[in-house]
Amino acid sequence: MEYLGTEKAINEIEPQVSVCITTYQHAAYIKKCVKGALDQTTNFPIEIIIGEDESYDGTREICKQLAEQHPENIRLFLRSRENVRYINGNPTGRHNFLETLKVARGKYIAFCDGDDYWIDSRKLQKQYDFMESSVDISMSLHNAYIIDEKGLQKSIFPNIKTQSIIKPEKIIEKGGGFCATNSVFFRSDILTKMPDWFVDAYVGDYSLYLLAIEHGKIGALPDIMSCYRSGHTNSWSNLSNQAQHLDKYLQSLKKMLFEFNDYSDYKYNYSIHIRIALEEIYTAFKIMLSGKLSYLNKLSIHDKRYTLPAFKKIIKRKIGL
Repeated sequence: MEYLGTEKAINEIEPQVSVCITTYQHAAYIKKCVKGALDQTTNFPIEIIIGEDESYDGTREICKQLAEQHPENIRLFLRSRENVRYINGNPTGRHNFLETLKVARGKYIAFCDGDDYWIDSRKLQKQYDFMESSVDISMSLHNAYIIDEKGLQKSIFPNIKTQSIIKPEKIIEKGGGFCATNSVFFRSDILTKMPDWFVDAYVGDYSLYLLAIEHGKIGALPDIMSCYRSGHTNSWSNLSNQAQHLDKYLQSLKKMLFEFNDYSDYKYNYSIHIRIALEEIYTAFKIMLSGKLSYLNKLSIHDKRYTLPAFKKIIKRKIGL
């Protein structure tokens, strides 16, 4: 249910862009995230949709305050943990993510996790203009600063040099870590039909990129317009590194990729198997570091057609090529 009802100023406009923010346990960050959206300067109307997943650290109370202060900008949806979607026995933010996307009314959707934020007040305008000029582009992205727990800049990601079109194979092989999730801006009509592999995906950003690939080209801008927080307690990057059931995560990812392979008529078959090989290798390293060596026998690192190219990619990344 929409907080404060639907009789608000924001519900009377026809937004061109829906800003979708999902948040859980982000009390220390959510204000800065929402401010980045409120500070946007555009020549078109936007709506800010917040999906709050029943946090217990004060995030929900902060979101209510923000919605009360900005009824002309914000639509807040308060989720219940009773509706949390479990995948392979693990609770995820998938329900909140999908339901937040479903209520978006804009032609375009810009996404931001509650612990990240935007730093360019013309971010939405730049991406809107870019995509309005190229009807065959289904999603665009841009550079972001990766910051640490203290907010210090660590690097620029993914370090795009010029305005360009990204090859789908590159995105598939890089996986969910191809770009900062808070940089993506996509056409809402790609969500008209959500295939099962998308709905049941363990990691939301990667599945979104795959869906966009099947609906058009992926464009990139070199502007640095957001900050992506890496490694804090409730960030996905931290949780995935600490996961105790790496094999379950891997099997979920492989299932999604195999189903996407079928969905896309196998035209990305090689890149999909490269991504799987990379995941198998990364998982093997994590399992060895965790000391749970018994899980190694569940891996299937054996096809040299994919494992050798995957190892070469890892080496190139490590030496900066």
